[in-house]
Amino acid sequence: MPAEGEWKVGGLPSAYYGALSLGMSGYPCYGSDIGGYRGGLSTEEVLLRWLELGIFHPVTQLGGGGSAHMPWVAGSPYSADAVAVTRDYFKLRNQLTLYAFGELNKASQTGAPFVRSLWFEHPSLPEARAFDREFLFGPDLLVAPVTREGESAVTLLLPPGGWFDWWSGARFEGPATITVDAPIGRVPLFFREGAVLPLLDPRLHSLKPASDPTVIGYDELRDTEVLVAATPTAKTLPNGVEVTVTAEPAITVAVRFGAPAASSTEEDWFAPDTVLVRLLLGGTGLADVGPATVFIIDGDSRQELAPSEWSFDATRRQLQVRLTSDATLEVR
Repeated sequence: MPAEGEWKVGGLPSAYYGALSLGMSGYPCYGSDIGGYRGGLSTEEVLLRWLELGIFHPVTQLGGGGSAHMPWVAGSPYSADAVAVTRDYFKLRNQLTLYAFGELNKASQTGAPFVRSLWFEHPSLPEARAFDREFLFGPDLLVAPVTREGESAVTLLLPPGGWFDWWSGARFEGPATITVDAPIGRVPLFFREGAVLPLLDPRLHSLKPASDPTVIGYDELRDTEVLVAATPTAKTLPNGVEVTVTAEPAITVAVRFGAPAASSTEEDWFAPDTVLVRLLLGGTGLADVGPATVFIIDGDSRQELAPSEWSFDATRRQLQVRLTSDATLEVR
C-alpha cells in the first residue's frame, strides 16, 4: 500500500504464479480476469500479454473493474490491432477445447494439475526450478508468456525430448535452453513430439448452435483436426478417434473414427464428421522439401492421392490431409 493509501495487487505476474500454485494445491480450474479487475483499464500491452497467458488457463475470461476489458466494443480505447490479436487467440483457444476437455477429465480423476510448472512435471531436471516463467498446459503444450513490460523475447528451458515450435514447425531437442522472439500475438508455444493433439476446426465460431447465420456453430461444423509428428505413437482421443503413427520404413498415419463412450453425452457431442491430419515433418528429410507422394493404404493396396487432395505448408513444415472415413496415409 503506497503513501496515497491505495491497495495494489500483483497484476499479471500474480495471475501467472497463482495458476501454478493453486494447481498444485488441488484447484485445477483456475482462471484470472484477463487485463486485471481492479484499478480501471489496463494498457493495451498488459491486456494482450495477459490474454496470451489466460488462453492457456482452464478458465479463460476477460476481466474488468468498471469498464469491461473488451477491445471490440464501441468506445474501446484499444486499437484495431488489439481486436485482431484477441480474435486470433480466441480462435486458438476454441481449437484447444477438445484437448482441454480431455485433460480436465484426467485432472478430476487423478488430481494432477492441468497447468503445471516445469519442475512439477520434471522434478529430476535440476535447471527446472530456475525457469519459473514457463509452464505446461496439459502434458503436450509448453507455454512461456511474457510478463514483463517491454519484453519482446523469452529465454526458456525445453524439457527432455523433441519439441516443435507452434508457429514455425521447427524441431528442437531438449533438454536445451533457447531464446525465442515473442512479439505480441505470437506467444512462445511448443508441441511435444510423440503427442497426438486434438483440435477443433478453426472455422468454428461457437461451441453451441447460433441463430445468427454468420456465426458457425458446432451443429454445422463437426470436424476435428489431429496434430502429430513423424514419430511412432498411438492414442485414442476423447471423441473416439484412434491415431497411430509409424516412421519405418515410411511415415504412416492411421486414423480410425471409432466411437465415443456411450455413457458420456459430452463426448458424444464431440463426435467428428471429418478428421484433418496435420503431420509435422520437422526433423525429417521432408521438412524443407515436402512430400513427393501421399498414398492411401487399404490392406495390400496403395492408392496415390492427387496433389489437390493434400497440401504442404512450407512455412510450418506441415502436411495436411482431410479424411472422411477410416484410412491409413503413407508419406514419401
